[in-house]
Amino acid sequence: MKKKQAIKKLQLLQLVQPDNVTLRAIHKTVLSEIPVQEQFSIREWLSISPVIQLVAFGAVVIFLSVLTRFMPDAFEKALVYSKIAAASNQYEKAKIAFAYVNDQFSSMKNNSFDSSKMESVSQALTLANTQMSGLKLVGEKGKYTSQQCLELYEAYHTDLKNMDRLISSKASQSAQKGILASEVEKYDQQSEKKLHNYKKQL
Repeated sequence: MKKKQAIKKLQLLQLVQPDNVTLRAIHKTVLSEIPVQEQFSIREWLSISPVIQLVAFGAVVIFLSVLTRFMPDAFEKALVYSKIAAASNQYEKAKIAFAYVNDQFSSMKNNSFDSSKMESVSQALTLANTQMSGLKLVGEKGKYTSQQCLELYEAYHTDLKNMDRLISSKASQSAQKGILASEVEKYDQQSEKKLHNYKKQL
């Protein structure tokens, strides 16, 4: 239907004053007859000019630079989670999480037990405990040995004890410190029990 015909129909509508149902039906018909312009996909849009590709790449680089500068903790956390997801076995996942919680704990000590740093340690500790809990102390054939696993778990248990002592020695009575202290104590007890049960089986 050409535009003139569509206009003529609309003019006739003013004379006859149809009800709402008829108006909606005519409106649908008119819209269906108007050709729709083709839309570009993102890939087609980027292929128009190398300059556009360069600008898009530059925008991504700037975004990542801003993210790493102003939100380093969030960026580091995302990186750790992606490394854990890509790790080939549970031992590697646990090692990554263990290194991450140690980094966060060191950062907290260097910042005089700042509350935001305590929150970061708490989150890292939960991640580490989850990954350590999934570790089979007898090892997995072709993936990691029981000796590797035992050494890592013992290091984790020792670090939990050190964390517990250091947190308890701080005079701060903040709610965040209390939460962190109870988490460390709980995970320490869990790791001690798991190691004890494993050594009984040797």
